[in-house]
Parts: sequence; C-alpha cells; structure tokens
Amino acid sequence: VCSFLCCCKTPQMSWVTEKEQWLIDWSDAKCLKELSFDAPGGGVARALQEKENPLDVFFSGLVEVGGRCLVCRASGLTVDIFDISPISEILSSWRVHLPSPVVQDVGISHVSDGNEACVNLFFLTKAQAIHRVQVLLQHQVLEVVLSGYTSCSLPSPPSSFCALERDLAVVGCFDGTLHGFHLPSASEPSPRGPDFSFVDASVIRKLFSGLLPPSAPVVLDMAAVGPREGLAFSSGIWLLSFSADGQLRLWEARRRRAKLVTKQTLVSAVQEQQALSLSGSVSTYLRVSPSRTRACLVLRSSVYVIDLSSSTLSGTPEIVCKELHPPFPGALPSLVSLSNSTVWSFWSSAAREQLFHYDLNSPDAECWKLRALDAAAACQDTEQQVKQLVAEGSDGSLVERNPSTFGHGIIWTLLQQQEAWKLEEEGFDAARVEQAVGQFLKELTLDELVFRWWMGRIFLPGRFSTSVISTALEEAQGRRHAASSAVMLREQDCESSLRCSVQEHLRDQAAGFDMGARMSDSESNPVQRASALAAAASEFIRICLVVWKRRHQVCGVAVSSVWASHAWFPASDIAEASETPLGCPVLLCAGGVSCVRAVHSWPERWWATLHLSRDISNYEKIELENVLEMSRLEEWRLCGTAWFLAQAVGNANLGVSLSLSEYQDCQPGQCMADFVHDSHEKLAACVASCAQRLTLSSLTDQLSSVSKALSAITQGGNLPATASVFGRRLEVLQGQWLDQCAANEPFESCLCLSDLLRGGILASETSYSCNAMRDLLLLCMYSKGETGQGLGQAAWSGLESSLSAELPSQLCLLHGLGLAAPPTTMPSVTGRFTLDEDVVMQAPDHSQEIVRGLSWLPTRPSDLWASRFRMPLGRRRGLGLRPSMASLQTLDFALELACWQRWDALRSWSASAVKREPPQKEVAAYMAGREWLASQRYAAARDAFSRAEGKASSIVEALQRASPPLGVPDEVLLPDVAFSEHLANLFRNQGQPEDEYSYLCRAAISAQASPEGTAGMRQRLWSAVFERALGLQKWDEAFETLLRIDAFENYLRMLSQKLRSCGRIELMLKLPEPHRSYFLSNLHEHASIGMPTAGSDSLACYQHLHALYFSDKEYLKAAGVAHSLYAAISSSLKHFAPSSREARSETSDFLAGDCISKAGEVPPSRPAGQTTLQALNPYARSLDHVWPLLEQQRSALLMLISALTLTPEKMLLVPSSKAFSSASLVADDMTALQSWFTQAEACHDMAISLADARRLLAIVEAEMVLSGRDSLPDPAATSEAVAELGLLRLALQVSRASGLDMWQCAFKPFVRLCLEAEVAPDEKVEAIASAARGPAISYMFTRSDGASPLGSGGSIRRAWWQTLEDSLKEVTSAKALDAAGARLFSLVANEILSSPMSGERRLPHFLVKALSQGQWVTLLRLYMKHRLLQESVELLSDRLNHHSQLQVTFLSAGRLSSPLADFPLRWQ
Repeated sequence: VCSFLCCCKTPQMSWVTEKEQWLIDWSDAKCLKELSFDAPGGGVARALQEKENPLDVFFSGLVEVGGRCLVCRASGLTVDIFDISPISEILSSWRVHLPSPVVQDVGISHVSDGNEACVNLFFLTKAQAIHRVQVLLQHQVLEVVLSGYTSCSLPSPPSSFCALERDLAVVGCFDGTLHGFHLPSASEPSPRGPDFSFVDASVIRKLFSGLLPPSAPVVLDMAAVGPREGLAFSSGIWLLSFSADGQLRLWEARRRRAKLVTKQTLVSAVQEQQALSLSGSVSTYLRVSPSRTRACLVLRSSVYVIDLSSSTLSGTPEIVCKELHPPFPGALPSLVSLSNSTVWSFWSSAAREQLFHYDLNSPDAECWKLRALDAAAACQDTEQQVKQLVAEGSDGSLVERNPSTFGHGIIWTLLQQQEAWKLEEEGFDAARVEQAVGQFLKELTLDELVFRWWMGRIFLPGRFSTSVISTALEEAQGRRHAASSAVMLREQDCESSLRCSVQEHLRDQAAGFDMGARMSDSESNPVQRASALAAAASEFIRICLVVWKRRHQVCGVAVSSVWASHAWFPASDIAEASETPLGCPVLLCAGGVSCVRAVHSWPERWWATLHLSRDISNYEKIELENVLEMSRLEEWRLCGTAWFLAQAVGNANLGVSLSLSEYQDCQPGQCMADFVHDSHEKLAACVASCAQRLTLSSLTDQLSSVSKALSAITQGGNLPATASVFGRRLEVLQGQWLDQCAANEPFESCLCLSDLLRGGILASETSYSCNAMRDLLLLCMYSKGETGQGLGQAAWSGLESSLSAELPSQLCLLHGLGLAAPPTTMPSVTGRFTLDEDVVMQAPDHSQEIVRGLSWLPTRPSDLWASRFRMPLGRRRGLGLRPSMASLQTLDFALELACWQRWDALRSWSASAVKREPPQKEVAAYMAGREWLASQRYAAARDAFSRAEGKASSIVEALQRASPPLGVPDEVLLPDVAFSEHLANLFRNQGQPEDEYSYLCRAAISAQASPEGTAGMRQRLWSAVFERALGLQKWDEAFETLLRIDAFENYLRMLSQKLRSCGRIELMLKLPEPHRSYFLSNLHEHASIGMPTAGSDSLACYQHLHALYFSDKEYLKAAGVAHSLYAAISSSLKHFAPSSREARSETSDFLAGDCISKAGEVPPSRPAGQTTLQALNPYARSLDHVWPLLEQQRSALLMLISALTLTPEKMLLVPSSKAFSSASLVADDMTALQSWFTQAEACHDMAISLADARRLLAIVEAEMVLSGRDSLPDPAATSEAVAELGLLRLALQVSRASGLDMWQCAFKPFVRLCLEAEVAPDEKVEAIASAARGPAISYMFTRSDGASPLGSGGSIRRAWWQTLEDSLKEVTSAKALDAAGARLFSLVANEILSSPMSGERRLPHFLVKALSQGQWVTLLRLYMKHRLLQESVELLSDRLNHHSQLQVTFLSAGRLSSPLADFPLRWQ
C-alpha cells in the first residue's frame, strides 16, 4: 500500500474486463478407453523411451468440430485425449499409448471431415512415424479408434509438422526440407520416403548461380490456413510456414506436388536477430484463428499478426503482417493465441508475468455496456446515474494510455487473485479479535469462531478445487495423493466428507502446537486455542497454494468458439446469435483447464481493478491520483476510498470479526467498529486525502446511486421478470423456461461442464459483492469518527443501514456456495397423486435412482443452479446464461438445493433468509423440515412444517414453477390446500403413510371449507384421502370419506373388496341409498363372475349377500342367493360326474320284483369276486379340488334351509333350464348360437321347497363322503357306495331324495357289508367304523357317542345289525307290514340266506319275528327256497299252535278258519 505514495506520470492502468475462471482438474477425468499402437522401431523405440522424461507435458491446440471441444495432452509415451465440450456431462478422456514419444511441441496435428462426423488426430513421434487416431462424433459419447501408422524416412530429425487432409501430412526437417506424405488406410511398418517435397523455385535458381549456400533454412513452424469452404484436394490447400531465414511462405499443396504461392520477409525480425540464427529458437510457433484467415507468429521477443483475409476474398495471394508491441518495457511473449478479432498472450519479464488481450478490431463498447447493465440488473426504468455507474469501465478503456501499448488490456488471473486472498489472511491476532468481538460472543466460543472463518477461507468459492484440497491433505499428512477428489468423496457417505477430514487434520495439527496450554484442556486460554488453530489453518493453506501453483502452471493457450456462448451472456434479453463473441480463451494448465471470461458485475470489475492497481504497483510507481482519476464518476472515487481504507485496516482480524454476524444475531457494524481506526498514521493521512477528493455537495446522490446499484445486483429489484432468449422466455430470477423447446432440442437438466464455469462465475461475483459491501460499510463507519470529519456524516446513515441489513445475508449465501459435494438426485416431490389402487401406499424405490451429469465430481450449489439457465441451440450446441446474484435469494434456488439434497448449503441459505429484512423465518422452517424429513426425523419435520404454514402462499408459488407443477391443469390453486398436498407427497416419498394421510385430510378439509374450491378439486382430494385410508386399513375413516365422493362406484368396489378380505362387511350395513343399491348390485356382479371356490371373492360375495338379506329379514332373497350359490357350485362339479351313458353302463335300471327274482338279473355293485371290504379303502383321501366345492355346496344348502325355514311359504321359485349354459357357446358356431337362444326361451320357473332342500343336502353330504373317488357317481351309485361304507341312514336319505329303490340302493349293499363283517378280521371292521368318526357316525349307528356305538356292547357288527333293524322299522313304520314293508324284509332275508358268508344261514331274530307275525307265508317260502326244512317245520308248527289258540275266537265269530288256506302249496 505504501507504494501508492510514490508518483509516476505515466502509469499503465486499465479496467479489468476479463478474468480467469478455473474450470476443472485433469485428475477428475474419467478414462473411457485405452488404446495402444504396436512398436515398429524395436530397440530404437525402447532406447527413446528410456531417454524420454514422462513429466515433460505439452498440449495441442483445441480441436473444435460440430460443437465438440477436444484437447490432447502428451506426456512421455502417452497421449490423453480430453473432451472438454461445454455440453459434456462427464469429463471423459481416452489414453493412447505410443511406441515412441511425440515430438515436443510440434508433434500433434488434426484434420476434421467436411460433414463434422469425424476428427483425425495425427501424432508425429521421435521414431519418425505418423500415428493416426480417429474420433467419431456421431454419438453422445465419443468413440476413439486407431487408424494405423506410417513409418517415414526423413533426411534429418523433424522440426515442424502439420496435417492437411485425413490422408496427407507435411513434415519439416532440420535440414530445411519440407516433405509431404500420403497416409494409407493400413499401417506401414516399413519406412518409406516422401511422396513429394515443397521446393522454392527461386532458391533453386540461386543455388545454380552460386549465390546461396547449399543448405536451406529450417522450417520452424507451419499451419494450414485459408477458408474452411472448398477444401477439396483438387483445388489445393494453403500452407503457411516460417523459416529460420525470417521469411513467411505461403504454399499451395496438391495431390502429388506443391508450389510456392508467395512469401514475405520479416525485416524487423532479421534486424533484431542479426547474426543470431533462429534455428535454435524453441519459442517460435504459429497460431491460426478459428476462421483461418488470421494467424500470429510468435518469436522470442515479438508477436506478429498475419492477415490473410484479403487473399481469401480476392483470391490474390497477399500477406499482411503487423507487429504487436509489448505491453510493458522488457516484456517477452511466451504463450499466445488469437481469435478472429483478439489476441491473448502471456508477456513476462524478469519479475513479472501477466496475461493481456489485444483487440485487432475496434471493440464494441456499446455491447460491453449493454451486457454490464444486464449483469447489474438495471432495466429501462433505472436512473441514468445508476446506469452510468454499472457500465463504467466495462469497455476496458485506458487512462493516459501510452501509444506504444495502445490496445493491450490486462486480464485478472487466478494467480493475482490468490495473492489478493492471501493478503486478507495476514496479521491474525487472536487477542485482537477477542478484544473486538469478545463481548458479542454468545453462542460461539472464540476458537470456534476463528476455526470456522479459516475453514471458510480454505473452502472459499473458486479458490481451491476439491482435488487440490484433497491432494494437500494427503501431503500434509505425509502421504502422496493417489486418487482424485472425486474418488475420495465417492468413498464417503457424508456429504461434506472432505470438510470433515480437513477439520480433523487442523484440530490434530493445532493440538501439536506448543502454545503454553494443551488443546484438550478445557481450562486452557481460548486465545491460545484460537491462535493454534489459525496457525494450523495458515500452514494448510500454504500447502494448498503449493499444490495449486504446481497444477496451475500454464502450458498452453487456445481460443474456443464453442465456450464463448457459455462465458459471455448474463440472463437477459438476447436477440440474435450473432451477438455471441467469436472466441473464449482457454488456459491449458498442468493440472487442469481454466477459461477467460468477461466481467459484467460492476463490483467485481471495480474491485478487481483496484486490486490490479496494487499488483502493478509492485512493478511501476503509481500514485493514488492515478487510480482515483481513472473515472470521472464520484462513485468511483467513493468506492476507491472505501477499498483503500479496507486495505489499510483490513486483515484476518477484520474478517474473523465480521464473520460473527454470519453465525449470530449481531450487526456487522458492531463487529467492525473496533478496526476503523487501526490504520497507520501515514496511511490514515492518505485515506483522509482520498476522502477530501469527494465532492460533499453531491455526496448524498453518490451514496444513493451506489446503494441502488448494490440493491440491483443483490436483490434484483430493477430486473425484468422475464427475458427473451432467441425467442424463448426465461424467468431471470427463478431460472424457469416458460416456452417448450422443439422436439429435437429438449431441455437438459443434468449437469455439464458449462455449469461448472457459470457456477464459478456466480460464486466469484457474490464474493466481490460481499467485499464491496464490507468496504463501503467500513467507510460509512469511518465517516462517523474524528478522522472522518468533513465527510458528511448525515449522508451515510442510509447506506450504512442498508449495508448492515444486507451484508450478513450475503455472507451466509457466500458460505453456502463454497460447500462442494458429489451430487445426488432425488425423485420428484411435486405434482399431484396417482389414484391407481395398484400403487396405493407404495414407498419410492430409491435403489432405481439414476444420477446423470458429472455424477462423480464434487459440485457447488451455484453449479446446480446454473444448470437451469442453459438452453440448447441445435445438435451438440447450447447457450449457457450466467445467473444473477439476486436469483440466489429466491425460494427457487433453495428448492433446487433441496432436490439435490444439499443440506449444508441449504442451511446457509436458511440463515441468509432469516437475516433479511423482513426475516423469512417461515421459509427457513420449511427448508429445515425438508432436511429433517430426509434425515428421518419425522416429528421435527412435522413441527417445522407447521411453523412454515404462514408462508404457504410463497412456497406454493415457487413449487408451482417446479416441474411438474402442483395440482392439475386449469384448476384453481389454493395455497393452503396445495401446501398440505405437497407435504403429503413429501412424506409419501419417505414411506410415511400415516403422515401422508394426515396432510391429505387437512388438504381435503381446507378445500371443502374454502368457497373458492372447485368440485373437481374436492373430489380429487377426497379420493386421495380414501385411497390412503384404504391402504392404512382405516376402515371407518375410509367409509366416512366414501360418503363424500360423488362418483363413488369405483371406490365403493375397492372398499367392499377390502372389507370382504378382512371380515368387516358389517360396515356396509350402514350404507345409505344409492350406495347400498350399488353395493348389492356390485356383489351380485362379482358373485357371478368367478367360481365360488373356497377363499374366492365370488364365494365371499355370495356369503355377504346372504348375510345382508338375512339381517334385513328379507329371507326369500337370502334363500335365492343361497340357491344361486348352490347352482353355481353344481355347475362347477359337472365335469367331475360321469355322463349318463357311462353311468348307464355301470349301473342298470333297478329290477322290480321280490325275493323270487333271479339273482343273476340284479346288477352287481362291485367287481366280480371282490368283497365290499376288499373294494373300499376307508382311508381314501378326498380330492383337493372336489372336497372344497362339496363343502361349500353343503353350506349353501344349509343357508337355503335356514332362510326357507323362516319364510311362511317354505318354498322358493327359481329359474331353471335343461342344459342351458353359456359355457358351451362357441362364437363362430351359428348352430350352437341358435341352440343357445332356443334353450334360453325354454327356461321356466321351478319351486324349491324346504323338503327338497333337505333332500339335496343329503345328496351333497353323501357326495362329500365319496369325494375321495376319481369321479362323482350318479345318485344311485352314490347311495350304494355310501351304504357300502356303513352309512345306511345317509344312503336312505339319498334314496328318498332321488326317488330310488331303497332296497337296491341302500339296504342291499349294507346287508352285504354286515355279512362280510361276520367273517372279516376285526381290523377291517374297525377301520370302516373309524373312518366315520365324527358327525358322519350318526349315519352308521343308531346310537353312538361320536366315536363308538352304544347299546351293542362295543361290538361294531352287532351295532350294524341294530342299525339295519332300526332302519327297516323306520321305513315300515306301520304296525303291520304292508306289501312294501314285506318286500323289504323278505329281500333282506333272502340276501342273508343267499350269501355264502352267512354261515349256518340263520336269519336274525328281528327278521324272523317281523315276517312270522305278518307275512309268515313269505318267510316259509324263503325257508323252502333255500331248503331250510327244519326252520320250515318249526315255522309251520308255530303257526299251527298260534292257530289253535285263535280257533276259539274264530268259532265264536261264526267263521271257519284254517291255516292251510295261506299255505303256499296246493293240497291234493
């Protein structure tokens, strides 16, 4: 600062209109592919490999084709190809391994195809071989393939190299020869000579005349020039070369020859070099502009601009050269590049190196001012004084310019910026900080405040990349860095893992410093702890600077046309694409790449210019007047005075104290008050001298314009709401495009390299604005002191109050912009709900999340925000707009951070919102709720959201701009309703259905209560509430919500289905009309759709219908439902029963007759020769598909019986038809279709009585017993089979229900079973009885306890005979046997006597008794038939005795009776 006291009449000062901005590190690239050439040189190649230094790195020029931007970096035997296109979603690279090192500085060239589909890269190695690599550009991800190599036979080592076509390259040698080589498509390992040579005809003539020595001058460099149009080989290609003799030559190359078009001698170069030969110069090279109409030649001490535009336009060869004078005495050029209108060059001397730009054409000052006005958020309504302030110096005008340096403008480099940052960290004194702010420390301790400030300095936006910090951390810990920062951060789950690592390192280092007390001692002095932490942080920053300088070593400068559209435009109106600048300088460094971008923000331009003046004062003598008189604006002098005051008193102590206002509720003026008068007396006099230059009469206007200009860039008050960008509208503060792109130009939301550049610019502008506000606030406070007398104290109060209110908020924003972390995407949390029942209450699948765009690189919040200000301009081209500072304060920016889960940056934004005027505590609470929700702290999130309801309208307005928007199109948006619906969606994405349901209920109630709510909105919300209640099994709540839905049909169906599955169907009894009618109709529909099997929805519908009708005492309807269920199950069982023909073949018609009938005519019920006990398996398993149906059919009949019992009619009329079924209908069979209708017309009503139902029940129960068989038999066979199993009583019921002969279908099989049991083993008999245990045993025994028979002494055989006796008595209930009863008894007796297993063939006593009393003749006949003479005689004697006793009775009656009258034989 003291150097400003010196005086110089001709200082070299200019405005800073361009700055260097770091883009990305090479170490963060992702190598997609490695390729390798075979080594043709053998031992020679290996020898060259051993001599090559792999650390010797150099770059090619930029390769720009079709919107792509490539660069090659050669190091040793490898060449890395990087894709640094602005639209690239990844920094991709391809590594090519060569058998020999590339010729230093000249061995890389390229040629692109005319259709921009391919780029050919050529590498000339020291083994004199040309290797060709093709880069295919058709796809989104580039493809790199090897395209062969050609070994060249050269007379001497190569000195220059240039590719002219994809199969033509030119090589210059140190012997002065220039050769052309045609490159075949296949590799040529054998060396071959050139196809033709470039020869100057005038040189040949002079050689013959003896005027020239035989050696030709070496070609130092050459380049292809001329327009890109008309590059057909037949028309020739222009080649510009420069030789050691100081001559420029323009050649025209054809297929097999080349000729010299023109040449020009640079006389000044020869005079300067004199006897010194240029052949030893390694800094001589040519650079060509993108249009190929201009070139620059760089010599040791001079730069020449070569203009070929006149040759291009007229066709006449003409070379126009112009020498650029150095910008300062003794300057030598090092790295130079040019665009179509500007030259960018590094000039250096013994102790100075600076980057300059030189305008070859007249600069468009109005365009610069327009962009400066847009960047400063000034529109047409802004005061003229403010317009002049924000545009001052934007054109880079010089003050008292030296004619010899006219046109040179200084570019503010990152190295100069690092020095400025370093000065702000000097002079730290913990005791001084405690003296200044100790009384204000409440929530923080002194050491914590100091530690946070130094951490902020390490992670200052734009200062060090995460790769640099991670490398410095490795080196500080004594380890070499082995991985990029992206790898380090990717391995950590913590968002700020690098910050945590740095914090841990600094605390460990601080603990090692001997400050008089141990760091772990809680009673140690806070000042000592703070000093130790500051020392550790300062040392770590020093290591970071070492690493940064090592990586920032500039190895090349190139100009990019594709990057120009991403570094120039702020978010403002852009009418034509022609407004895009023609070039953007790109600095290729050893560790990464940076860009030179325009400075549009006036605080950044003014303060960078002031910093530049201090830097220049290290080399030139500059007086304060030279700086303050750069502009005639009084505002410039005001800001210059503020800056100088800050430089005089500002250091690390001021920065630490000011940071307290960022963390606590403390005014920045209170934090800085103690430092206002810390300047040296001599410096204080200089500050007073600066202040005296201020015009006090207009001070109020000056302060007002400065305040308005600051407010314009920080709050955007004068910024237009929308901007027109190439016909598309953009909300400049919200970053929202209002117009849709074309189908082939979709808006891309993923991150790309362009976002990194524009995000860094936004962070830099924010940092400079904070510095400007800090310095101006310091000047305001200075004006109140004794040394500030005469500055007009009353005029400063307004500016001071506005700065005090705005500065803490901006500091919080700046802190958040420095928090880099790997990006993570979140599913969309906006939009309305899907009412599909299949997705009700399904949590989001986070495992399917896809991260696109720089997914492995740490990015800043400003980078994420910048991605919203990008617009496509065609295939692989785009336009990147620079967001304004004011957009960082919008709620849209905070929502963007929340979507990317950048919670640390979001906390800084929330702190900034709380510190604004008025404070936005509700919005901060909403953001806190979003973070707590993501952290699964649901109770805290609910509390925060409740506190945010006061700003629901603002939050909803921002959410409405999101994609997709809230609500539905053309629907009235109610803030309270939309906010509650949004919160419900947030909780849904976190898998919290209870909270989602709660907020949806709140939204629906609010919509119902609001008079502005539409019917569609209410119905949509109540439908969503119903679905969530259904998913949570809140049946009562879902039932109540259902009554609020107008179109209830689908939801009623959903509810009934859920209630049927859980057994809560009683809720449906409360349904009012028309809900009840629809519900019953729906149940009927569902019941008829499917098969009513166990567990099916159809069966549940039948049961619920029966229950509903039965509970309402509609018994006939309940009976009808039960019968329908029975009929439906019967139709399902049809395919299990045999057909009538099969049944007839197995069981013939029953034969009528008595015991006299022939036994052979009676069909057997079992296979011949097999007994009943042998044929039946009592342990047979029921078929799984038959038993459930029979069980449900039995239940249906029980339901039918219970309903019919309560009806007075005891009868039900139901429709029936014969074989009427739609299942047999074939769509393409017209005969079947007509038959179907005929059968339908034949339907008639039939009556089902209670007795019929009971008979059907018996049949079903019998079928259940027989369900273990392969198929269900007909009723006759069923009855027989049941009787054979011992279930006589059940067989009798089946026979009665089906009208069958009880003897043939029931008694006969049972009698045979009894006879077989007499001779069968006990195990067989017990097995049959065991199979009937349970309810079925009542059909087997007359008396039982459910497990065994009673009244038979435990004998199963005796119990069966007892069951036979009781059943016969029940069938013949009359006291005397009638004909039917006599028939049954006689048939039973005949079966017993006919059976070979009857033993002695004696009839049971009950049979003899029953027949002898009423039908003794029948019994006698049976005896006689079976030749039982003894039994016959006994029967006859018994009857005679009985007749003798009755004779008296007959005689008294006057009648004559003889027993012989009934005798079956005729007496002779």
